[in-house]
Amino acid sequence: MNPAPALEGDPRTVYSEWADYLEDTSARGRRRERWLSHLRLAVFVTGVGSGWLAFGSHQIPPSWVLPPAALFLVLVILHDRVIRKLRTTERTAEYFVRGLARLDEKWAGTGRAGLERLEATHPYANDLDIFGEGSLFELLCTVRTSAGEETLARWLLEPSPAAAVVQRQEAVRELTGRVDLRRDLALLGENVGVRVSSRRLAEWGSAPSSFTGNGFRLGAGALTAFTLGSGLGWILTEMSAIPFLFFTLLQSAF
Repeated sequence: MNPAPALEGDPRTVYSEWADYLEDTSARGRRRERWLSHLRLAVFVTGVGSGWLAFGSHQIPPSWVLPPAALFLVLVILHDRVIRKLRTTERTAEYFVRGLARLDEKWAGTGRAGLERLEATHPYANDLDIFGEGSLFELLCTVRTSAGEETLARWLLEPSPAAAVVQRQEAVRELTGRVDLRRDLALLGENVGVRVSSRRLAEWGSAPSSFTGNGFRLGAGALTAFTLGSGLGWILTEMSAIPFLFFTLLQSAF
């Protein structure tokens, strides 16, 4: 495995090297993910076969079901970690690919146009192509949340004090050489995006807390204990499967 490229130097060189490096890393991650997926399937089939032999034909002890079940659980956890890492790698690669597209003037039509922010009566937004495909908003908008979109749109539509403009320019100069920080910021908020309204988020944050008290936590712990206990009793003894199914359904409903 080749070492990660440097994050300093000519922007085109940095972005190109990182895009190639991450594409190779993603290819290895996809192969690892497929291998784990096939292994999970094989272990699952083995577990089903063991379960049939143990509880269907009674040719083997019920305890033989535990090893494939435990191995399957371990593989599920490992598979999930590989998928998460692969997704992060692919999103990081996309960040550098989009950076190259901006350098090559091929970014138009690939981002958010922000037409919903356009005000029909605004004195200059239409004339200066502030919003729309190939607009200034699409070029600049790398935000992760609706609050970020609103802030950027407001900066483009409303005049700002000279001191605020100077501070923003200083921030741009400071961030120019910090490729690692800009990359990490671009990866934040994957599951939030622009779908969450900042207004509704503020209302939720100021609302009274729900599910307070120890009753809910104690109930969850008790249901988990009963479910695990009835499951082990079903597997290791002559105990009926009905209690295990009952507590599983009850816990799911809870």
